[in-house]
Amino acid sequence: MKRTGIILLAALLLAACLAGCLQRPTKLENQIALKALSPEQQEIVSLIANEKQKILLFDYNIQEAYSSVEFWVQAYENGVPADPSILTNPFDAEEGPVDGSIAVYLNRIADAQWEFALSIGGSKISGTVKSSTIDGTFSYAFGATSTPVTIEDGKEIVLYTEIYTNDHAGIEGDQQRYAEQPELLSEYPYVQLIKCKFVK
Repeated sequence: MKRTGIILLAALLLAACLAGCLQRPTKLENQIALKALSPEQQEIVSLIANEKQKILLFDYNIQEAYSSVEFWVQAYENGVPADPSILTNPFDAEEGPVDGSIAVYLNRIADAQWEFALSIGGSKISGTVKSSTIDGTFSYAFGATSTPVTIEDGKEIVLYTEIYTNDHAGIEGDQQRYAEQPELLSEYPYVQLIKCKFVK
């Protein structure tokens, strides 16, 4: 099942890379943003994704050379951060500008694993980070960042947010505020942020 999901994800990422750039009205510059999908691409995502499997696709542009990009799942319990497991993907040492794509795939069927795939100029690298196990019954809100985020050396970027609460929760506004003001998360029993960081 896991292998099938990865194959489907790779096919989806390839299709999105070929056509997704035509859907974005403005060009990214030193930014990362949720990929704008055509209705046909969105239908494919909807067919594959469900409560236990989520697929997120992002475009990015860097104008300078970076040595690596890091991905991790940052979990919080009552506002207290847990030690994350960080996945580091190296870039080839090259000058910008570089346009690329990032795919994030959650497979809760296989022990809540987040799989990351990075596409740079036709080459692809990937890896897996295990997510936290959430105990108890909570209301659940989730969502990917909805606006482009500027890429800077060492800056933590929130790609996706999951909030678990005893009350009804919603995710509104700029999710980047959770990286810059983590104290905002103290009111929730559990929070998981998917983050990335570009490093020179």
